[in-house]
Amino acid sequence: MPRHAKKARRLVADGRAYMWTLRHSHGKDHDGRSVDCRQVLTLFPLPAGTGGPLRIVFADGPGRYVPGGAPSAPAMWASPGART
Repeated sequence: MPRHAKKARRLVADGRAYMWTLRHSHGKDHDGRSVDCRQVLTLFPLPAGTGGPLRIVFADGPGRYVPGGAPSAPAMWASPGART
């Protein structure tokens, strides 16, 4: 049975348990268009109340690719100057 895409998943590392989610988000420019593509990995320590969430942001930028949620041609995934 497939899991729900937005439901947090469990991770155990070095004996500590976390729940984690991976979300895609965009900022908006002054015209309301989506800009600043990013993926945000959020780790929530367990049990609840033992610490705050840790958010790691993977932001789009020169030489970096952040998936946009839609399939693309493999050549579009390459950085400028990369061999395809």
